[in-house]
Amino acid sequence: MRGSARNMLIVGAALLFLVINCTSAQAAPAEITVSIRAAYEPFMQEVIRRFNESNSGVTAQYQVQPGVDKLITQLVAGAGPDIFEASSDDIRRMAEMGAMYDLNPLIQRDFSQHTIRDFFPTVWEATMLRTGPKAGQRIGLPFYINVPIFWFNRTAFHLAGLAPPDELEKNRNWTWDTMLESARKLTRREADGNPVQYGMQTKYWGSNLIRRPTWIWANGGNVVDYPNNPSHFVMDSPAALEALQFIHDLIWKHEVMPKTWPTNERNQFKFVNGNLAMDDDGSHVFVQWAPAIGDSFEYDIVQRPMGRVSRGNRTSLDVYAISAQTRDVEAAWSFMKFLVSPEMQRLQTSVLKLGPARASAVDAFVGLSRDLNLGIYLETASTAMIDPFAYLDRSEDFRRIIEPALVSSMERNEKPPAIAIEEVAESIRLLLAER
Repeated sequence: MRGSARNMLIVGAALLFLVINCTSAQAAPAEITVSIRAAYEPFMQEVIRRFNESNSGVTAQYQVQPGVDKLITQLVAGAGPDIFEASSDDIRRMAEMGAMYDLNPLIQRDFSQHTIRDFFPTVWEATMLRTGPKAGQRIGLPFYINVPIFWFNRTAFHLAGLAPPDELEKNRNWTWDTMLESARKLTRREADGNPVQYGMQTKYWGSNLIRRPTWIWANGGNVVDYPNNPSHFVMDSPAALEALQFIHDLIWKHEVMPKTWPTNERNQFKFVNGNLAMDDDGSHVFVQWAPAIGDSFEYDIVQRPMGRVSRGNRTSLDVYAISAQTRDVEAAWSFMKFLVSPEMQRLQTSVLKLGPARASAVDAFVGLSRDLNLGIYLETASTAMIDPFAYLDRSEDFRRIIEPALVSSMERNEKPPAIAIEEVAESIRLLLAER
């Protein structure tokens, strides 16, 4: 009996040891690494702190993103982070290399239709690849949205005796025509013809038109036939060429915009300097402009002027992605869901001053300024179209063909836009047909 009791004690102790060790092994949290650019570190560190406090099963840590090329090298070598941030310039390159985990099964399992509808629709749809060998793959979740809006110098309008854009907008008369009329009257020159003040400028006018075709969209044109046939080049359509000519005329015919050639006038004429009456730029710049402008003049924002069919609102595609080689998909996914939650979108907006990708967090962005009408962000983001580089196949080769044509015409005035586009259209069509 004593031997039996002793044996039972030994067996019991062994079982207890196994239970304790198994429990400890199960309790050991999974570890994931999140890579994001250094400028966003304060936000990410706070997210990780909150996540680690509320999730005992997963521990997240942060690392500074080393730059796109080094990040790609890490991902190819299988030594990259579990989660990383990427933008439309690099997403397709990474996706075609197989660097991004397909989120479709996880989203179908865990996201309700209500959750999906809370993301602005265009940027949500753009996270699914539409062309190329990886078509159909969901490569990430939206990070933030930066939309173009019109900044205007209210003081300059008042001194010129002109109705400001927000007043024109209330009367449904803020259009390309009234914008041009205002820009003409706001452009001032000395007796010798040297400019003192320009009426306007747009960030979306030259070689970057293929990534920011806001004016083309507003006129009913496009770069390619998205979403019907993204491999079909349509930038030589009448609507697209008419828009290109309109921008060209703003610079070279009406001379209401600063040039970059033969000298770069844009270095001198800037909205913050008070010598540029209107500026077509992103919603994010108010953070830098408010302290720079101070009380030197009164200013505000308004939606982009109405074109023939729309305002041509555009948004970038910036996403959080899970590495295809992550060591623990479920652990990474748990952090991703936390990262894009409405609460973290509001935190992101508060810390980084970036527009949220979810409609339910827009109130946080609107509340960032008591002086500017940031409420237009909601309507602008709701109607924004996505950067063509998010869905354009062979995008880098496409860029190499078309950028010289746009520079020659729009930036140097060496030929009309229609001629410049005609000269490269066939080469682009052959390129897009190769796949």
